[in-house]
Amino acid sequence: MLMVLEGLIVPAAFVLVFGSVIGFDRWREPRRPLHRPFAVADTRTFSYAQRRIERLVERGGPEDLQCAWMGATAICVWLRGEVRSGRPGRRIRRASQLERWEAQAADLKGRFTAV
Repeated sequence: MLMVLEGLIVPAAFVLVFGSVIGFDRWREPRRPLHRPFAVADTRTFSYAQRRIERLVERGGPEDLQCAWMGATAICVWLRGEVRSGRPGRRIRRASQLERWEAQAADLKGRFTAV
């Protein structure tokens, strides 16, 4: 019985440490500064990036629009990868989202370069 407990200590500690790091990161995410660069790697970060870009566009300053454009570019890069290598059922939806985000990225770039 003692050997079983000793064998479970290391995996339990591993789960505890990494679980707390992941939990802290998700708790901290909405409180991060808006101007901090970010990456889009999955659907969770995609939805977070959409909300963040909406907030930046609402603020409307030149540096806000530039950060929103960088975020839209990150979304486009992720969507291109999903269209190329994603599940066949999702490819059509991701392709339509990609068209929309490419148009929005072009609009944002035009807005912050005109200011």
